[in-house]
Amino acid sequence: AKHIDPDVLAVQPFIFTEMLVTRGRGELSGVGVKGVDPKLVRGVLDLDTYMLEGSVDALGKPRAPGELPPTIIGKELAHKLRAKVGDEVTIVIPQIASGWDSNMQQAPRSRNFRVAGIFYSGFDEYDRRLMYTALRDEQDLIGRGDMVMGVEMKVKHVNRASEIAKHLEE
Repeated sequence: AKHIDPDVLAVQPFIFTEMLVTRGRGELSGVGVKGVDPKLVRGVLDLDTYMLEGSVDALGKPRAPGELPPTIIGKELAHKLRAKVGDEVTIVIPQIASGWDSNMQQAPRSRNFRVAGIFYSGFDEYDRRLMYTALRDEQDLIGRGDMVMGVEMKVKHVNRASEIAKHLEE
């Protein structure tokens, strides 16, 4: 990251998608699913400090064939889903987000994930609506290949963020 700009301390590619989540036969809840790079996320986000249970490391652990991909969810969402670490949840992509023609009778795409951690940030919107997955798992889920929406950065001086962004854009 340092060769990009001396003020950039760390970078982390991500995808953020509005989806739905459910557990068992429960109701669907709207969520924002953020796919992050398990190797780089710590450099930019201090998610570790907000973990109540489980670990950010779970997102990057190798999986056995057939093992469900991990997700980390907010405390209020866990409460709403009645989900604890180890439980299975289903993430559903609404048809609009997946770009299907509304005339098609195809079911929305969904995938089961295993709750690997629960965080509490103190921001109600995050704790109630945010889920983290590994970037690759979210790329697989949305089926758009090896693409990201953006790159988050940690910078030395936050008051210079817009200046740094402009420099990087050039």
